[in-house]
Amino acid sequence: MGGIIYEGTGDDRKVIQQNYIQIDIVKNIIKNFSDNFPDVSLSLYDENHWFAEKIDRGIELEKSITGQNPTVINFGNLLKKAVNVFKIMIIVFDEDTMQKLIQYFDGKNEKSVIVQRSGEQYLEITNKDAIKANGIKYVLETENVNPVNTYAFGDGHNDIPMFELVGHPVAMGNAMDEIKNYAEFITSSNDEGGVGEFIKKMN
Repeated sequence: MGGIIYEGTGDDRKVIQQNYIQIDIVKNIIKNFSDNFPDVSLSLYDENHWFAEKIDRGIELEKSITGQNPTVINFGNLLKKAVNVFKIMIIVFDEDTMQKLIQYFDGKNEKSVIVQRSGEQYLEITNKDAIKANGIKYVLETENVNPVNTYAFGDGHNDIPMFELVGHPVAMGNAMDEIKNYAEFITSSNDEGGVGEFIKKMN
């Protein structure tokens, strides 16, 4: 999600950088959505969990893609606990509502978060520093890697800053045409194993 950078893997991994959304901002966004967009699917992520208040069409879509199930909980009760929210995920099924949401957030001008479209139906809210490009930049600098020699795969608007950073951006086949314009290569879709297919062709 871009909000956490780990060192190591599995049980040996440790957090070396994290950028979560301020809790008052999370509460404010949830309240505004309840008042203005009550039918839009909204869910939250901390480091290890996915939270939703109800199982709606958007949650069913995400479940079908990831194979994961959210913890269903009242957000008011959740946010009384010591929880760090790294991402607010919004799922929208019509373009008119999507554009209204984008305009709504543009009007709020909340500088501590960034709102990015990640695919045709997804809108993601994270800490302004929790973008994939910043995570990649951190790794490049700490490992002394030349960006010219790097590849990155993406399919959403939130991948554009990452594409502009690496030497070889690769768009997934399911990406919108607008995203493909930033890519050097285009591979098959996520469902068709596009990343693995591209890597095999490189060998």
